Amino acid sequence: MMTNAMRIGCSILLCLTLYASGCKAISRDRCSSGIREVFSDFEYVGQIHDLKDLNSVFAGHAVVAPKQFLPGTKYVFYHRRISSTYEFESSTIPSRLRARGIEFKPLEQSDFGYPDEGGPLFTLELQGVCKGRIYNVVDRRIARDQKLSQVWASEAYIVELMLERKSVGSEAPN
Repeated sequence: MMTNAMRIGCSILLCLTLYASGCKAISRDRCSSGIREVFSDFEYVGQIHDLKDLNSVFAGHAVVAPKQFLPGTKYVFYHRRISSTYEFESSTIPSRLRARGIEFKPLEQSDFGYPDEGGPLFTLELQGVCKGRIYNVVDRRIARDQKLSQVWASEAYIVELMLERKSVGSEAPN
């Protein structure tokens, strides 16, 4: 038989659980809308689960970006032409994130790579509500195709949110 104290305790626990679930949904919505705004002048082309699928997602045209960006999926954006990718990555993206209240680890020189390495050219670690990363890689198909490279920048910008960990003190996967 449940006592009044047990009922009150269960009610409080239920309310806290519902409140926390609602906060996560609101946070995820804020994160998704912020990312869409940060990349508003980009073309969203689709999502992939592995970088080796990059060529299969780009068909030379944009598709509608999802309303929610979910953890564990790589969302791919291209820009028509950027005058300076370094300026865009080191200044424009961070200032757009800041303006939308999306936290990130300050950029350091080690966050920028070289095209010959085959890895990301730039990586920005997102923190807080939007835990994840934004990075870019060279799309060699665009870089090698004269028609495509006249219209599109050869860098694919990828947004990847991380799954939340249940244990305390653990880091999100890379």
